[in-house]
Formats: sequence, C-alpha cells, structure tokens
Amino acid sequence: MRKIAKSEYKRRARKAWETTQKTYSRREISSMKSSAAYKAWQTKRIKKAVAEAVAKVTGR
Repeated sequence: MRKIAKSEYKRRARKAWETTQKTYSRREISSMKSSAAYKAWQTKRIKKAVAEAVAKVTGR
C-alpha cells in the first residue's frame, strides 16, 4: 500500500461515502461493477433487504 496524501485520502473517502448515498442509473452501475465502493454498497443493500424479509416473515 503506497502512502497517500491526506487530501487525496479525504477525497477518496468522500467519494466512497457519496457512492453509498445515491441510487444509480444502469450505465453507471455497469461502469462501477468492478469498484470496491459498488461492492460495499451492493452488500449493504442485500443485507438490508434480507433483514427486511426476515422481519416480514417473523412478523416483527
């Protein structure tokens, strides 16, 4: 892991945070499929959906 400047780190962190906040068009998704931010967003979305389904089934 190479050392990155603080400003660069902040910029990346903000970008990653923004990717978790918005919804995407189909084209954006296809271009992002490989990126880590997309994978994180995807897993978070799946976990949320699973949790909701479980809650629905158990009637909570």
